[in-house]
Amino acid sequence: MKKILFCAFLMLAAGFSAVAGLVERTYVCTDRHSYVAGEDVFCSVFCFDGGSGSLSDFSSVAYVELISPEGSAVRVKMALQDGRGAGRLRLPSTLPTGNYRLIAYTALNRNEEDMDYFRGSRVISVYNTLSASRQESVVLDAASAAVAGKDHSYGAAVEGKGRPYGAAAPAGLELEQRGDSLFLRNSGTECLDFCLSLSISDALPDPEGPGLADFLEARSGDRTTLRTDAKLSIPEYEGEIVSIRVPAMYSGVTAVLSGPGLRNDIYSSTVDSTGLVSFYTGNIYGDRDLVFELNSRDVNDDFSLEVLSPFASPELDRDGVPELHLNGSVAEDLKRRSVAMQISRHFGIDEYMDSLQLRPDLLFKGGTMTVYEMDDYTRFPTMRETIVEYVREVHIRRQDGEPVLKLVPGKSFESYFSMLGGNALVRVDGVPVWPNTAGCWT
Repeated sequence: MKKILFCAFLMLAAGFSAVAGLVERTYVCTDRHSYVAGEDVFCSVFCFDGGSGSLSDFSSVAYVELISPEGSAVRVKMALQDGRGAGRLRLPSTLPTGNYRLIAYTALNRNEEDMDYFRGSRVISVYNTLSASRQESVVLDAASAAVAGKDHSYGAAVEGKGRPYGAAAPAGLELEQRGDSLFLRNSGTECLDFCLSLSISDALPDPEGPGLADFLEARSGDRTTLRTDAKLSIPEYEGEIVSIRVPAMYSGVTAVLSGPGLRNDIYSSTVDSTGLVSFYTGNIYGDRDLVFELNSRDVNDDFSLEVLSPFASPELDRDGVPELHLNGSVAEDLKRRSVAMQISRHFGIDEYMDSLQLRPDLLFKGGTMTVYEMDDYTRFPTMRETIVEYVREVHIRRQDGEPVLKLVPGKSFESYFSMLGGNALVRVDGVPVWPNTAGCWT
């Protein structure tokens, strides 16, 4: 037994040593460099091992922030799988016109001493067409100032059956440009398989930003020194870690985090002596309402809680972003982009977007489910009567005067004499219902 424990301690020590020596650097690229306030910024994230330059498969969450000298304007979390992730952030329609820096990092980076979040970051230009608010770095040029790329130019690339084409299209496919419109016609007798990509270059200047090769070169040879002035952040290997602080009087109490409508996402933890409780989550994506519960004996307890922010939100100096020059030559292009943004916000849908594959479900992985469609059972008016009559796996008993739900592990007669101990987990629309709040069972 001692040998087994000794080997386990050696494995834990080796694991922490490997994490301490790991340096992660995150690069984010965007679908464009200039945006109108209210548009979506589509991002692709690359998380690298700073030592080897290869993709890192350690961290599972990347944090992306749009930073200005006034503070963090937009903050999003993006899932990472084997060092790759993708997502989008929506620019608020109230965002002032100006240049911003887009940074990305992982939980490991928050533990580094003197971490430079802005080295190798990307500059994003934002134009607010609905408000006159501007940053101090915005410079108004003369209306006659020349801006490169005022005339629209279009480029088309056609790909058919896996073969790339330049100016020449596949046989039978004819392309014709008429003003701002592009027409395609199949002059042959057979169907054609091809991909069409359209790009537009307008008068909005694109700020310079590092490419992927430049980013890796700038970050090569990075070394890390862990902070010693505060508690270190826990590396997020399995998923995002949600930390919540409650009054210390609840130390030792079980807490649960769940989401209405989420089928399998339920996480439990215990409040520590300082009132901190951490949940190791997995597949919670998008804008979700989460429910935090304490398994307290008094269901009427009124307490305050604080959700700790996982974002670093570093300060950006005034000279940390270049000046944005405005002049009248971009008015028409901004008007066109503004109309497109408003139409997209009003009529846009997400049905044509492909999402990353979710991580395997750890709670019900490989398990079988028995489903009862409660709407099919209309004989009894209450849920309790319906469950007692039809759901053979659940039995309602009283223990110390309180209703207790017991699960029968099988369908055989013998299994009724080996009911699982404790109270069964009951969830209503994904949210747990504690035994002492289950008035519906009485």
